[in-house]
Amino acid sequence: MLGWVTEDREYAAPQINLMLEKEVDALIVASNGSCFSTYAQRFLRRSKPVVFCNAVPAENCSSVRTDDVLGGRLAVEAMVRYGHKKLLCCQRFQPRWEGNTLAAQQYNVELSGFETYQDALEKFRRDLGITGIVAHSDEEASLILQLLREMGYSEKRDFSIIGYNDMSIASH
Repeated sequence: MLGWVTEDREYAAPQINLMLEKEVDALIVASNGSCFSTYAQRFLRRSKPVVFCNAVPAENCSSVRTDDVLGGRLAVEAMVRYGHKKLLCCQRFQPRWEGNTLAAQQYNVELSGFETYQDALEKFRRDLGITGIVAHSDEEASLILQLLREMGYSEKRDFSIIGYNDMSIASH
């Protein structure tokens, strides 16, 4: 059984009760909502595992989290492997930016940050030395790629770009 509930206790309670009534095997929570800690304990009392994804886990629950600092490092390292020395990276998400910065220092790569795709386009256009772009997401990477193509740039000749999330939009 798959359920989706908001963090509104009035709406969540009947959904959680239904899951317990139907004897679901486990609860996976992708929220930091405080009400889920109470619900998690109800599952645990029935020996049902509870896993929090990218959220602070309730007591006695497991959690799975992404390591965005490592993700930022790996993106810069990939660019370095392909010979890039001057990168433009999204700095909106602090943990990834931290990883970008750590790797840039380690590999002696020049790093500039951008906040929005418009900012990225302007900085790329102004600074001819930038050859690599690390976007916040695959969607942002796809948009920047499309707009740079429209401006006459080629990803084969002028730049490389990396996104995050491994979405189908990034496969082409």
